[in-house]
Amino acid sequence: MNETAIRSFVAIDIPDEIKDKLFSSYEKCRKEVKASWVKPENLHITLKFLGNCSQDLIGNLGRELESKLKTFGEFYIQVGGFAAFPGVKNARVLWLKAVSESNKLVEICDLVDSVATKVGFPKEKRKPSPHITIARIREPVTLDFSIFNESGDIHEFKCREVAIFKSTLTRCGSIYEVISTIML
Repeated sequence: MNETAIRSFVAIDIPDEIKDKLFSSYEKCRKEVKASWVKPENLHITLKFLGNCSQDLIGNLGRELESKLKTFGEFYIQVGGFAAFPGVKNARVLWLKAVSESNKLVEICDLVDSVATKVGFPKEKRKPSPHITIARIREPVTLDFSIFNESGDIHEFKCREVAIFKSTLTRCGSIYEVISTIML
């Protein structure tokens, strides 16, 4: 029997009340910038994109992550402040910054990558850059950040868990479903 590949990623989900605040903070931008905007329920901090893989491989990763992350400990994450990849000129992705106390967010990215590599996923080539993608821009543009609501609002939440998500692509956008949750 041929097992169907599952498109998946490891991420930190964001509490619903923070998602709502973030989404409303860039409401004006959604009217000004022609882009594919991420729905509020899909906002998250990606730790590692896994791509298409087997359910067995995802299960192995989940068990290994549970073993390694249980001693990692909870930590606070602050989100807010706009940025773009590759930059404000020729922007393709609009995102919000995500930072943590004592660089824990980068540490958890590195740990997830190390564990994923151990079970058979490719190692990341770039340094971790924790962020929340809010829009993908089809035609590169030069962004004028003055159109963004730069109220300086930084939202904070306690990260207590990491999740492995299934991502299903549809005509109406991606649908994310939690496959497993790993407590810190």
